[in-house]
Amino acid sequence: MRATPLILHVFGGITTGDYAEDLRELASQGTNAFMMLTVLLPSILGIGVHFIIGETGIKGFKSHLKLANFVVLLLLNYSNAATTLPQVCKNPDFDYLAFVFFTTTLLCCTAFGAAWLIGRQLQSDRSDLASLMFGLGMNNNGTGLVLAAATLSDHPTVLLPMIFYTLVQQVVAAIVDWKFFKSCDDRKVESS
Repeated sequence: MRATPLILHVFGGITTGDYAEDLRELASQGTNAFMMLTVLLPSILGIGVHFIIGETGIKGFKSHLKLANFVVLLLLNYSNAATTLPQVCKNPDFDYLAFVFFTTTLLCCTAFGAAWLIGRQLQSDRSDLASLMFGLGMNNNGTGLVLAAATLSDHPTVLLPMIFYTLVQQVVAAIVDWKFFKSCDDRKVESS
């Protein structure tokens, strides 16, 4: 929790002008409360519900929870993109867009690649390797999107890296799943 204001202060120190002012203001105005309400409290409630219902009770809801999670993330990303993309499309900076796309793709592929290397070094089995790769490669940027959209709305391009990363990680995750996990499962089914 304490890391978020610290990171915002650090980036406020390396940026200039209105960006620096907005980041420093954001770091000192309720970021901890926002993180507690949107991250910590829902996590604790989820753990509590899981504990009360138990593993067998959760099994019946799992597919519905996954679908609900997918819909919520999709709506979150589209609603934030809807506030940013019209302004970006009005005056597109193609160099910046290419840079953001390349950087987010590189970052995402590096995260998945690092997890694969760690898993190989630890001689992980397939299920542990999958957990490691998707755990390190996939990031939920929803809280960051909401925080940035609410406080940095006068800087629409700030949201672009998070929007791009959210979209890119879905594509990279699908490729990783197909290449490393689904293709092996299909071969097992065909051979039996």
